[in-house]
Amino acid sequence: MEEVLNNPGKDWFLTTLNTIVNNNVITIGVTIVTHGFIVSGHLTGGREYFDAVANEFATTLNSSFKIENSFQGLADTIYGSDNPEVKDGPLASDYIHIKNARFYNSASEGILPNNPVWWRGRISEISGFSIGVINDTKE
Repeated sequence: MEEVLNNPGKDWFLTTLNTIVNNNVITIGVTIVTHGFIVSGHLTGGREYFDAVANEFATTLNSSFKIENSFQGLADTIYGSDNPEVKDGPLASDYIHIKNARFYNSASEGILPNNPVWWRGRISEISGFSIGVINDTKE
């Protein structure tokens, strides 16, 4: 934990939330700012991210090649290990995964607002965040 607290390039609170979702089957609504864009969705574990991406590839490609097995193996290596150097290491803690991600520009205009996607980003590239998801409904 001390390493996380002393790293100015990675927000300790976001890193802690990321560890929680990686070690449990939960999601947390977040809105982040990165390189002038806003990303809003549900922070989720890396295993769920890789499983979902594998399923999307398998559905889209509809081929005999089992690409989902490659992603499953990757997720097992990173998130299924009991070795703390792997489980809590840089591969598991340097990136966050957001499901149902929606993107907004600095004018708060939605970019493809009706098409939520999976998003993966580096924690060190995030300049700020808040707990909660932007509600797109117009009243």
